Amino acid sequence: MLLLILGVIDILAGLCLLYPSLFSFMIFYVGIIVLLKGLMSFLSSVLNNYWFDWMGIVDIIVGVALLIGLRIPHLWLVPILKGLYSVVIHYATRSYL
Repeated sequence: MLLLILGVIDILAGLCLLYPSLFSFMIFYVGIIVLLKGLMSFLSSVLNNYWFDWMGIVDIIVGVALLIGLRIPHLWLVPILKGLYSVVIHYATRSYL
């Protein structure tokens, strides 16, 4: 269930990057959540001596972009794909028997 929630947050962050005027009331809050999620992910990976946590690094970049209003072309695609990946993995690893 947690993977599904985190995937939905990533999709929401991508939509905030794609449509900043439509989601202007929540960009700051989504940016804080995504940045904290990325920092927790990356720092816990570093503590386990794993330095290539690409999902945490993507979250940090997206969180900073949302907070400072950085408009990088097609950056919205990365968190949406990452979120879709998380949602698919959530449902693909469930046993429905």
